[in-house]
Amino acid sequence: MAESADSDFSLNGRGIEDDMSLPLRRNGETEISKQSSGSDDIASGPRIDSFVVIDASNVAWAGPGKPQISRIITVLLEFDGINVPYICIADATLRHTIDDNIAYENLISQGKINQVPAGTSADMFIREIKRRLMPSSTRPILLTNDLKLARSSLPAICLKFLFVTIGQSMHILFYPRLEDLGLKRGSDNK
Repeated sequence: MAESADSDFSLNGRGIEDDMSLPLRRNGETEISKQSSGSDDIASGPRIDSFVVIDASNVAWAGPGKPQISRIITVLLEFDGINVPYICIADATLRHTIDDNIAYENLISQGKINQVPAGTSADMFIREIKRRLMPSSTRPILLTNDLKLARSSLPAICLKFLFVTIGQSMHILFYPRLEDLGLKRGSDNK
């Protein structure tokens, strides 16, 4: 994977420099959080139109061999690059199978990946996001190739993906294309 010089991510075990701990992010900054009153509505942050829910386990396993942290990092960099808020949810079992456990644990400790409790499924938490975390004015986008999850979860646009390697660089392709969803690099996709 080609890393940009200004990236907060690394695969060498040092992890992310950003110390934000809340899960919903736009370029590393917390966008919204749940109210302390326990209400099911969104508490703070500016109104957003698009919101991406990333099925991290599905992303990590999307290719040959063991699940790879570089696949998750490629996705996170892509969404940071288009300035759209996201939440990344992973199964607890992923920590035992991922190719770089140190980098994975660093992403968890920095709040870039939200790992569900052992014995539960990330899919269950992904289904709860619409009801508990998203304002009604938000257009949810679910990044997964898991057809069962896509059909059974939130009323979201299902964003499918494919990793391709050209030379030494890993790239990600999306369907539908991000541009077709009104999301593009270098713009404020609020």
